[in-house]
Amino acid sequence: MSRARLFIVAAVVLALAAPARAQTSTAFDAQQFHPSITSNGYYTVDGAFVARHLGFSAGVWGSYGHDPLVLRRDGALAGELIVRQLGLDVVGSFAFVDRIEIGIDLPIVPYQVNDNSLANLPRLKGAGLGDLAVEVKGLLWAPVRGQHRFGLAAVVGATFPTGDSDSFMGQGFPTGRFRLVGEWRASHVEAAVNAGFVVRRGRDFLDLHVGSQFAWGVALGVPLPRGFAVIGEVRGLVGIEFPKGASLDRSEAPSELAVGLRWRARFGLELNLAAGVGLTRGYGTPDRARAIFGIKYVSPERRQEAVATATSPRLPPPLPAPIAPPPPPIVVTPPPPAPDSDRDGVADADDRCRDKPGPKENQGCPDFDSDGDGFIDRQDKCPFEPETFNGVDDEDGCPDQPAALAGFHGDKIVIFEPVLFEKDGSVVDRRSYKLLGVVAHLLRLHPEILKLRVEGHMDNKMPPYEGLELSRARAAAVRRWLVDQGKVEAKRLTAQGFGPDRPLADNRDFIGRAKNRRIEFVIMQRLDAGN
Repeated sequence: MSRARLFIVAAVVLALAAPARAQTSTAFDAQQFHPSITSNGYYTVDGAFVARHLGFSAGVWGSYGHDPLVLRRDGALAGELIVRQLGLDVVGSFAFVDRIEIGIDLPIVPYQVNDNSLANLPRLKGAGLGDLAVEVKGLLWAPVRGQHRFGLAAVVGATFPTGDSDSFMGQGFPTGRFRLVGEWRASHVEAAVNAGFVVRRGRDFLDLHVGSQFAWGVALGVPLPRGFAVIGEVRGLVGIEFPKGASLDRSEAPSELAVGLRWRARFGLELNLAAGVGLTRGYGTPDRARAIFGIKYVSPERRQEAVATATSPRLPPPLPAPIAPPPPPIVVTPPPPAPDSDRDGVADADDRCRDKPGPKENQGCPDFDSDGDGFIDRQDKCPFEPETFNGVDDEDGCPDQPAALAGFHGDKIVIFEPVLFEKDGSVVDRRSYKLLGVVAHLLRLHPEILKLRVEGHMDNKMPPYEGLELSRARAAAVRRWLVDQGKVEAKRLTAQGFGPDRPLADNRDFIGRAKNRRIEFVIMQRLDAGN
């Protein structure tokens, strides 16, 4: 049968509207308005540039078309199939590395008025979803030349059959998209060109064949004050796949013109309002007019400084205005420092000991420890009575009860109680924790003690080798307690066992052997000894 001049032969519909003919017909996606998914588009025409790294966009577009799908015979209107159609597109995108942007579009048809009087389409509905679309845009080339910015990008995408193809809301199977996008931007005008292909399986509806197509679009924008811009675009499809013996019909080459106004706020909000009209009588184009509206948010771009290039002329810098010579600087001579004979930071006028350095808190005099207990007089509550180191109030510098547990005698820290260990072992008994705590406190009070040797000694009750090993283990256990529990620096302590080689008393009786089983603390190195 002959092809229709524009869309579909009305005579075939009217004369062959039998069920058999309806079953052989296949519906398709008749919605021609699908907005640009990514952030820097116009209405349906894409721009070449992408959002900044980790930038995003989100919004809702709507279009209202009158008679987007009609039946014609010999160029005259024979009937309506879709009388009115309201379409919504929920779009969003995300960009990264300033080069790639991924977008998604979910079309929705909330309202569609159909006329099924001329065709037997029992599944034709008045609302439903369209085909989900996903696209990836990559910026290939983006030079900047003075006030002019150019961009070249490639867009690859696909649609998935989520729409109702029986109601002309979806294609019924996946489709592929590819197009190149070129854009030029200047301060007073913006322009973009899109060219690519839509690849899909062919479908026939009466004498209309919808298959793979060449997609094209041209857009122009003229910025106005206060964030407004006038936008105009022309876009369309041209079928490139035909059944055998058929050729392109103008109903298979839909194209539309849209003109409108866009407003962008600095914080990213964007509003669009436009009117469109079909340039050809192709399928999906409104027979009368289309209204377009949209609202979305786009991440604001970073402010970029003007980039100077080799081709831009370089003007010599303007001559600076003559500057009056500055007044001569005012020289302020600081007063001479107050005399400080011992250089301790305390002026002689306030220093009670001008020939000996000392802290300001002591009026320039050196600190003294009159009672030799490790507490300097100005911090000692009893500066002339030594502290009793017995584990009770050992921080006040005063004597108290009970008797002292440890103290200094010559080159040793003498303990007045034995260090106890668990039976026949080398683990410090809890009853000796207080005693060792006093030893640790003395070491912290006297940082001039650089090296202290913890000595272990035994009686001769066990074989010499076993006694030597046990004395070494006990000395090491006491050193470890002083480091771990007493918070003494490990580098200040060493441990050594002597076995029964250095007895203090006779090993023949019980009392003598008890005295020989002992721990001693020997001072090996002091700071005041020239080290």
